[in-house]
Amino acid sequence: MKVDYLENDEFIDFYIKTLEMNPPARSVAVSNLQHQILFANQPYLEFIELTIEDVVGKRMRELNSFIAEYASQVLPMAERALAQDKYVRGLLQIKKNNKLFWIDCYLMRLKNPFNANLVGMTSNLNWARISTPMLNLINALDKKLLVVENNNRNSFNLSLTTQEHEIIALLAIGKSYKEVAWILSSIHNQEFNPATIATNVYRKIFPKFEVSNLSELVNKTIKSGILDSIPESFI
Repeated sequence: MKVDYLENDEFIDFYIKTLEMNPPARSVAVSNLQHQILFANQPYLEFIELTIEDVVGKRMRELNSFIAEYASQVLPMAERALAQDKYVRGLLQIKKNNKLFWIDCYLMRLKNPFNANLVGMTSNLNWARISTPMLNLINALDKKLLVVENNNRNSFNLSLTTQEHEIIALLAIGKSYKEVAWILSSIHNQEFNPATIATNVYRKIFPKFEVSNLSELVNKTIKSGILDSIPESFI
């Protein structure tokens, strides 16, 4: 049946029915402009450990403490997504049942195509438990950075690639090139060669910092403040 026009509420109902008939693999929720949940599919409900009756008409921050923690992180992202005509994506870290999880959160505005009105938002989620080795890595890097006083930091006008940032962060906590390669391979699901990483460090990273060995590199990058933030792929 051809549909010539749908009012905003009618379109939302139609959109939700489409999701119910063609369930996406990812966890999906639909909310209105007031951030009230209108729909959540089964994978989404299973992760937050609630039923559809528990969530419909509620705001995320009104639910249990685990979801409230997630809501506190995702709400600023939602506001940005509503304010601009493009999706917003972020990697969040939350605790559920005393275990840490990564949540890959993808937010997109929902428009009624019949009148171009903004009617709500869709939230698409993927998650994975943070492994103990990776959690140890994050904690170790945090402790390493805590020993550096702010007033000892210098300013470097350097442009680092994402991979260079990751390599330096791992070297700063004492990882070998073999360990760096293994960790990056695990994170990015592709093979990294220890010899190639070492070559890049000596030929590309050392010259940027004007250093000649790893000890100088680590000291200079920590003092510069470059490692104040952990690479996004680690959190």
